[in-house]
Amino acid sequence: MLKDSKLLIPENIAISNLDVLNGQIFTPIDRTSKPGIPASLNTVIKRNGNSLLKPFPNLRMNRAGDCNSIQSAISVKIDPNTNLIWIIDEGVVNKVRFCRRKLMIFDIRTRDHDLTKYAYIVDSLAFKLIVLDTVTNKSRWFSHPSMEAEETAGNITVNGETIFSRGGINGISISSDFKFVYYFSVASFKTWQIPTSILRDCSSDNITFAANVRMVGIRQDHAVSLTSGTRSFFFPAQEIDDILKWDRVQDINYYGSEKGVNIRSLQRLFSTTAFNWVSGMHIDNGYLFFITNKLYKIRLGTMDFSGNDGPNFSIQKIFVGEDSYLLGTQYVK
Repeated sequence: MLKDSKLLIPENIAISNLDVLNGQIFTPIDRTSKPGIPASLNTVIKRNGNSLLKPFPNLRMNRAGDCNSIQSAISVKIDPNTNLIWIIDEGVVNKVRFCRRKLMIFDIRTRDHDLTKYAYIVDSLAFKLIVLDTVTNKSRWFSHPSMEAEETAGNITVNGETIFSRGGINGISISSDFKFVYYFSVASFKTWQIPTSILRDCSSDNITFAANVRMVGIRQDHAVSLTSGTRSFFFPAQEIDDILKWDRVQDINYYGSEKGVNIRSLQRLFSTTAFNWVSGMHIDNGYLFFITNKLYKIRLGTMDFSGNDGPNFSIQKIFVGEDSYLLGTQYVK
């Protein structure tokens, strides 16, 4: 454990995203605007009954100012077929831009880094969807009003406390046949669908995007993250402290095709449990892993670090009977 208060300031560590591979949890910690965060990418380990954060792949590879290392990991995604972990690095530590934004990919088994295939990346502040072809090392971006914040959907109220968000496109995932990307903005109730064939076509532009994007439903509550299994999509419902499951396959059968599908079959996973803001979600071995982090209290400055209000951050899981969309297998409960 780091004891130098300049190196470690626990109150500045906020966990909001994760991915899981065979039960091993990886979580990025955004350190773009705050000091006291020695490692931006960590795994969760158990020691003497306590859950601790261990730098990944090591502390040296999280060294601030070294552009060959991780500066500020803002998102991670693991491909269970290849054991590759994809890391979006903002390049900023404590408000200082040391490096350009970059995508880093490590092999979890060897901890070497390599590049392959496509990545779909959102820019919530610029309202863009970025497509990166790591084989050619070329990228392009699309912009559309569906990626923007809606003025009438900015207020998010959880447990009587309200924050205002101008957050754009944030929740994003892909269907298990890799034919459609689904996404939504933080300050919006609408969910959208775009064919991956449009995103991967180098001749596509914003006009092409606008002609092919389609709204698939209007939610009743705000959501900040989205993930998909082999059959369903999962996203939080912040105002009611729950997680919702959309049975995509059932609705495809109802509407006749995925091109015409709309969100119809929704199921609440937790009807009586208060989570105080669900954030990052990912599926591993039939379980949906998710983070609760009271993010709205961080924004409002009402977070209690004394422990009297219970844990501020937790990682939980629930069996959903599906695996990651990347594997394409089905679990039976």
